[in-house]
Amino acid sequence: MNKPYNWNETWNGYRPVVWDCNNNDKDENGYAYTIVDGIRYSLKEGIATVERQPCGISGSIIIPSSITYKSESYSVTSICYSAFEDCGSLTSIIIPNSVTSIGTWVFVGCRSLKYINFEGTKAQWKAIEKDGSWDSNTRDYTVHCTDGDLSKSEC
Repeated sequence: MNKPYNWNETWNGYRPVVWDCNNNDKDENGYAYTIVDGIRYSLKEGIATVERQPCGISGSIIIPSSITYKSESYSVTSICYSAFEDCGSLTSIIIPNSVTSIGTWVFVGCRSLKYINFEGTKAQWKAIEKDGSWDSNTRDYTVHCTDGDLSKSEC
């Protein structure tokens, strides 16, 4: 299906829609999209970004440091805007130290989130570029790092 002439990007909440694309081929901007172990990613030039997930994600999830798609490896470096927004049953997440940016509202509404397990040091966690309100409307959680823990207020 081709993009309708009157399509408004806000209709899909600014999330990617791949028009006229078959079998996960690349979109007009050169991005491929895939799902690995239940997590959605956009892929381009060796970089993978965690995209918006369905609100039904629950329990614990693991974001790997890299994924393979069509025999090519992609490093997971960012978690995009609203990636886990309103995933109210998400209790914990493992984030690799390959992640260098976390977008706005990534965990907004994740009221069950108790643990973020970061596979790096506290200094590396603090060095991650985090957009404003990335953890809005969450309860207290702990970030477990390789050299100790951080509370929500320390993040």
